[in-house]
Amino acid sequence: MIYLSLGSNQGNRLAYLRKAVMELEKYGFTVSEESIVLETKALLPANAPESWDMPYLNMIVAGHTTKSPLELLSDLKAIEVLCGRDKLRTKWAPRPIDIDILLWDNHNFELSDLKVPHPQLLSRPFLIHLLAMMDVQYCCQEVDSNYYGMNFAQIAHQNVRVEECFLRSLVLNPKLVAIVNVTPDSFSDGGLYLDPQVAMQKILALSEEGAYIIDIGAQSTRPNAIMVGAEEEWRRLQPVLQNIKQWQESGYQLTISIDSFLPEVIRRAIIEYEVAWINDQKGSLDDHSLKFIADHGCNIVVMHSLSIPPDKNNCVDFNVSPIDTILLWAEKIIARLIACGFTRQQIILDPGIGFGKSIYQNLILFRTIQKLKELECQIFIGHSRKSYMTSFCKAEAIDRDIETLAVSQELCQLGVDYLRVHDIEKHQRFFVAKKAVFNR
Repeated sequence: MIYLSLGSNQGNRLAYLRKAVMELEKYGFTVSEESIVLETKALLPANAPESWDMPYLNMIVAGHTTKSPLELLSDLKAIEVLCGRDKLRTKWAPRPIDIDILLWDNHNFELSDLKVPHPQLLSRPFLIHLLAMMDVQYCCQEVDSNYYGMNFAQIAHQNVRVEECFLRSLVLNPKLVAIVNVTPDSFSDGGLYLDPQVAMQKILALSEEGAYIIDIGAQSTRPNAIMVGAEEEWRRLQPVLQNIKQWQESGYQLTISIDSFLPEVIRRAIIEYEVAWINDQKGSLDDHSLKFIADHGCNIVVMHSLSIPPDKNNCVDFNVSPIDTILLWAEKIIARLIACGFTRQQIILDPGIGFGKSIYQNLILFRTIQKLKELECQIFIGHSRKSYMTSFCKAEAIDRDIETLAVSQELCQLGVDYLRVHDIEKHQRFFVAKKAVFNR
């Protein structure tokens, strides 16, 4: 087993870690295990500029490659450049990504530009801590070291002050979709982010909390919501997108989804800004609009719904299992999207929890949701704080995060790719605990 350390203390640090792990797979390094992510204080030399004192996010990945150590080292340097690191590699300076080879099976070797085990490994408490949590049984082979013959759990137990070796913890997975509604009437955060500056602060906070993508909507789809036209939706949305653009141009990675079903709004957003997804809750876009989205390389989230806003009296057929209704709809929409230029990898299916289903049909849909995986598209679930929870919970919507976490855990186990949730921080804490204790 080969163990690599990944660190970032510049820009959207979690996004850089995700990108680096993805690139490792592309370069032929098969990742078999990921650690949790630890935020740590910067390690700096004497007299370092104050601007370098930026906390790192650090993690370890374990895996295999058929390449030689020097070939792997060359790949790691190439990935660092792909992630934006300066080729000049100023030592100790902030960097979007840093990747090092820590261990290579139980071998010791010293080659040009590479020594394994990594010469600084035993002076990095957070790395020892992460290796011990991963149950790495390799023993220290450095004869002159006080740790000779100890495995990492023993070294950590005797020498690491856990309470001092990290500031907070995160995970890369599951992929959490954060919600920012630039509306006056959304049921959970209506009116909170109408000010573009306040919305931007929230977007940055959600990114730092661990969101994979930020889903921004300027049209409420809550029950009884008043639909607004394209002009008003764009008036709300455009200043927020302009702020995001400024951050993106400064080098900060922000992945953005636009929650809209109006062609005029979608077209302007894609032309003028860097948009990764279009989240179409209505499913009524014409072929011309769909081809435009596909031609610009955006993913599309397509949701099953009978009406927007939803009407509790308008539900799918009670005499048919709701998952069968969704599967029939999905097969048709996938065929149409592929004809418009999308690949299956660009199509993200949302079964539309709470849209055109009774609370009982929603419960059945959750229990059978895994059948959607048969369609070989990614799955997106927006289940957070929704009204199906009134079947078992008396809390108001804003207080349903415990229930949301319980559902998120099961959806993750069922292989759902994206979880659209209101409280990113609680989800990160929950999944860190799960990963740290059960390593899954």
